[in-house]
Parts: sequence; C-alpha cells; structure tokens
Amino acid sequence: MNGNELTKLKGKEGSHGSEQGTVHRRTSTSMPHNSVAPLTDSANILPVVPESLPTTPGYDLNTNSYFDGAGTSSYFDLASSKGVLAARPPIPPAQQPLSTSAESGRLGGASHKVEGGMTLDNPPRNKWRVVSVVLWAVSAGLSDAAPGALLPTIEKYYNISYAVVSLIWLANAIGFIIIAVICPKMEPLLGKRKMTSGGCLALVVMYTLVSPGYKFPLVVAGFFFGGLGLATCLSQQNIFLSKFERSSQYLGYFHGGYGLGACVGPLIATAMIDSGVKWHLFYLILLGMSVFNFWNMWFAFKGADDDLKPWDNWEPKSHTPTPESPGEDDGKYTMLEETLGFTETLRQHEGAQEPKEESVLKVSLKNPRTWLLAFFVLFYQGAEVSMGGWVVTFLEVYRGGEASSTGYVSSGFWGGLTIGRLFLTTNIHKFLGAKRGVTIMIVGAIVTTLLGWVIPILIVEAVAVSFAGIFIGPIYPLMITIAVRILPRKIQVISLTIMTAFGSSGGALFPFLVGLVSQYAGAFVCMPFIIGLLACTCIIWFLLPNPDRPRVTNFVQRVW
Repeated sequence: MNGNELTKLKGKEGSHGSEQGTVHRRTSTSMPHNSVAPLTDSANILPVVPESLPTTPGYDLNTNSYFDGAGTSSYFDLASSKGVLAARPPIPPAQQPLSTSAESGRLGGASHKVEGGMTLDNPPRNKWRVVSVVLWAVSAGLSDAAPGALLPTIEKYYNISYAVVSLIWLANAIGFIIIAVICPKMEPLLGKRKMTSGGCLALVVMYTLVSPGYKFPLVVAGFFFGGLGLATCLSQQNIFLSKFERSSQYLGYFHGGYGLGACVGPLIATAMIDSGVKWHLFYLILLGMSVFNFWNMWFAFKGADDDLKPWDNWEPKSHTPTPESPGEDDGKYTMLEETLGFTETLRQHEGAQEPKEESVLKVSLKNPRTWLLAFFVLFYQGAEVSMGGWVVTFLEVYRGGEASSTGYVSSGFWGGLTIGRLFLTTNIHKFLGAKRGVTIMIVGAIVTTLLGWVIPILIVEAVAVSFAGIFIGPIYPLMITIAVRILPRKIQVISLTIMTAFGSSGGALFPFLVGLVSQYAGAFVCMPFIIGLLACTCIIWFLLPNPDRPRVTNFVQRVW
C-alpha cells in the first residue's frame, strides 16, 4: 500500500469516526437530564433522535418537543403509535411525563370528563357551598312562611281585604315568571357566582322595602323583588345540588333547611305579635340574614364557573338495565309523547349532534318534559305555600279558632314538612325509588288534607295538617332526582332553570287566587283548593316517564 492510498484510508476512517462522534453526541443529548439508567445496559440506551425533528414524516414537532416533559407527547410516543419503533424502551417512573388528561383533571379543565357526580371534597369548595345554600334555604323558609302567620295582622294594620293583601303573592309570582323568561339568557353572561349572589341581593332589596312598614304599595314592590331573588337562587341551587353523586341526600338537606326555616318562622312571628312587636320588624331579621347570605355566597362560589364546568354535562346513571330493543316501550317517554307520536322524533334528537348554543333554549322550550315538570312544580308549590299561608286564616275564620293558638298550626305544617325532607327523602329514594315514592307521598298528602277539611275538630285538624306536611316534604327533592334523569343532557340546565323559576311562581300565584276566591266565597275554600292542586300534581306525575323501569307494558308499571 503506497502513501497516497494510506492517506485516503486514514481520511475515511477519520470521517467515519467523526460521524460516530456525532451520533454519540446526539444520543447523549437525547437522554433525559435526570436519567440514572446505567449506560452498560443496552436496553436503557434510547434510540437516536432523528437529525431533523420537524422534517420527520408524519410528525410536525418543534426542536423543543422532545424535551417538554409534561403536557406533550415525546417523539418516541408518537413513533411507537405509528409503528415506527418496534419496541419502546422502558422508562423509569420518575422520568415519565404526566398525561394531558390527568393534568386537565387536576386543574378542573372543561375538557376533563368525569365518571361520577360531585362530592363534598371535589371540587374543594363544595363543602362550603353546600353549607351556604342550606343556610340560604333556612332564610328562604323564614321568608315564605311568615306571611301565613302575619296575614291577619297585615290586614288589620293596613285595613285591607283578602283580595288586596293577596297582591303580595301576585307580585311575588310576577318576579318568578320574569326570572323564568330571562334566566336562561342571563346565566351564560353572568355565571353561577354572580347569579347566586345577585339573587341574594334582590332579597336584600325586598327586606329593605318591607321592614320599615311603610305604605302597602312599597310592601308589594318588595315582594316583587323577593320573587326575583327567590327564583334566581332556587334555580341555581337546585341545579348545583342535582350534580352530586348523592343528590337526593343533599337536596333533602337543602329543602329540609327550607322547611326548618318555614317551621321556625311562624313561631317567631306569632311570638312577636303576641308580645306587641309590630309585624314588619320581623323582616329586619331577614334583612340581616340576607346581607350575610350575599357575602357568604359571593366567597363560597368563587371560581364556580371553572371548577363546576366538568359536571355541566354529567347526568346520573340509571341502576336498571336498558332495553335491548329501542322500539319497545322502555319507560323513557311520557304518555303524552306517545299519544302525540313524539317518540320517534325524540329518539332522533337523542342520537343527533349537540345543538348550537343559541338553539338550546328553543329546544328546551319545545320539549314537553320541560313543561310537564314546570307545571308539576307550579301546582306542587301552589299547594305547599297555600297550605302554610292560609291554614291559619282558615282555622281562625272558618273554624272559629283563637289567633294565639292557630298561629302555631302553620308551624306544625312546616315542621312536618321538615321532618319529611330530612328523614324520609333518602330512605324513600333508596328503598322505594323516586317514582313510586312521590306517588305514595301525593296520595298521603291528599288523604290527610281531606281529613283536615271534613273533621271539624281543631286538634284533629292541626294533627292532619302536620301529617300533610310530612307527606308533602319529600316530593320536591325526589322529583328533582327524576328530572335530571329524564331530561336530555343537552338541555338539562336550561330546562331545570325554567322548571324551577316558572314552577315556583305557583307558590305565589295560587295563594293569591285563594285569597281572591276567599274574598267572595269564604275562607273554607282553602282546603278544597289545596286538594285540587295536589290532584293536578298527581295527574302530571302519572304522565311523566318512569326511568326506574327497564320495560313498561301497562299503566301500573309506568306510575309504579
């Protein structure tokens, strides 16, 4: 071998060594900074990073993509998914990047899909939020039950008739209906925190107008603002609690808190009247409670629009198996929907794509279940508040009872309602099911109200009214658990808002009608009026579908 050939050979070897040096440099660069794997083990040596990451076919990555540990996939993840790498080398757990789904779940992102309902610890502020809404419910119960005990005193204070004093409920009903119309548009603009706190602020305005005891038109205006506030808070809080894994329990606490306040309210009001305290000073107590509720809600629901968003599309799962054939009567559709031939259209809607945001309200308004539930709440709230609001006048005027004793009958009704909600709701939901449980409760409420009407003995009537409260109490929270299962997921939030706001107006509208009719027919109309309202709720309940039944073959299975 001559000198020239030897020189060329050395040049080739040098060039080859240079290429090897480049390869080893890239290999060492590609190793993670915190790597502790021994280089002597060939299985721990990562493959060579391609010379140009951006130009690797099928992978549009920048120069830093491989070194971004969290939130991005490495080149090797992508390559193995494409079949480029036959086998992926093991990576120590300390070096493995966090997955995107885990990170978004930790941050509570909107894209995070949840498997179950909320708990007291998830999201973290939920325990505070549940306590705050129950405290609000206590003050709402005080507010709603007080007029029943104060009504005869208000009539004498302003020297007005039944029909005129009933205007406070009419104004309240107008506030509820306005919120039912505008709330679906307001919530996307204001969010959960401002909506809930705004409802408390409207109640502050109400008690500010009523507590001084000025002219009656100001009192009526105050009850209008009260309708706005009650409707807003009720709709928001019912939706919030329905997203819990144990929704029936927390809805029972919420409505039980309302019943507790409604039980204590007439006792406080009656004691104040018997002590010579003016009736309107009772609302100073509510004013102070509402100011506290405003700030409590404001801080409790901080960040609610973000950390509650993953549950916006969550719905509770039925524990019963689904039918094999979609053409069979599976209990999903109402009798009204089947009679009018809507079932096929509803099946098509269930399989269709999610409607655009601007069309969700229209879809909700066109859904018959939204209005069946709304009218159920309308008649139910009408019966509940009419009983608590007019039973004292009924016993005092029609039965000749004394004002000092009949005022406590209203507390007996609200006390029974509280017992029913706190101690019966969860057990009924567990052992009987919500559908048949509500059926039994409505029938029991009708029977006990009928006994209180036909038996002219004051003590018997007081006991019957209290038992009517026990039966009426669990109906509303059990109904909510059914509503979230039969309403389509896409329109669930808006439909529940309409149901609560529009339906709750019955708690103001029907007491007004009772007072109007009593002005001309007499106070005895109170009890038959309430029985009629309860009968209407029973009919609507029979029309609603039964999600607890896998298949329905007759009418009994639909309602039981």
